[in-house]
Amino acid sequence: MLILESWEFPLGKTTIKEGTCFVDIETKKVPTPKGFKEKLSTGYPMRNRWATFMIGLAHWVEGEFILDIFYGDEVSLLGEFEMKVEKAKKIIYGATRSFDEMVLKGRFINARDRFLDKPGPWPHVSQKLPFVNERKALKKFNRLPDVASKFVPEFWEAGKTDEVISHCARDVAEMILSYDNGNKVCKAILKTENPHLT
Repeated sequence: MLILESWEFPLGKTTIKEGTCFVDIETKKVPTPKGFKEKLSTGYPMRNRWATFMIGLAHWVEGEFILDIFYGDEVSLLGEFEMKVEKAKKIIYGATRSFDEMVLKGRFINARDRFLDKPGPWPHVSQKLPFVNERKALKKFNRLPDVASKFVPEFWEAGKTDEVISHCARDVAEMILSYDNGNKVCKAILKTENPHLT
């Protein structure tokens, strides 16, 4: 069943080149499928995996730079993402151990383990998408306090959707500002309470 909600906002004038996208994901732990036999490096079974439930994506739509926050069931979510980045030349994210990319590709195990050689038997995107991890190049900016990343799954399960959207939107806006420090819309997103409601 398709369960997909989205919030879309034009980012106005930018120095970001067409074909460049920025992505941030929000995730939660879910059980691995019954019968999945992959083991951790410790020898214990891999009982859980990270599943994406929300994606923040800045991308180009008919010559306009758009910030898109969308969320829903994993199959629909990843299908929507692949459609939106179909023409992307570069998909920028920032994460330790390539977290966003490897979760989306279905190959992330945990922070201290290797990557799966091939995607697990769960929803994932194409292995050929042009992800670029720019973690070391990304800067931090002053932003309104919001939910800490480690508490996002808890907030999501509690139905605090607005708080999670605000967090995701600010993460993407912060990445964009590392490359386009003059983007007024992104600056406003960092300083506005619930920017998706304004």
